[in-house]
Amino acid sequence: AYSVNGVPIRFLPHELHIRYDQEADVMYILFDKDAEIYLSRDGDDGILWEYDINNCLIGVTILDASTQANGSF
Repeated sequence: AYSVNGVPIRFLPHELHIRYDQEADVMYILFDKDAEIYLSRDGDDGILWEYDINNCLIGVTILDASTQANGSF
């Protein structure tokens, strides 16, 4: 099982889905593309942590992604 800071991650390597919206400058990373987001938490750093109903991390949304990645997009 995978975890980040003790929080379990519902991670299926074959289901990993990454999408970048250049117009909105937002990167979406889903560890299980079919999982339903039950709760999103704002990490105060432009990152939204997304969880399923079992409180497993299933995705991350990165706002202002090009800035967060030092303009590498």
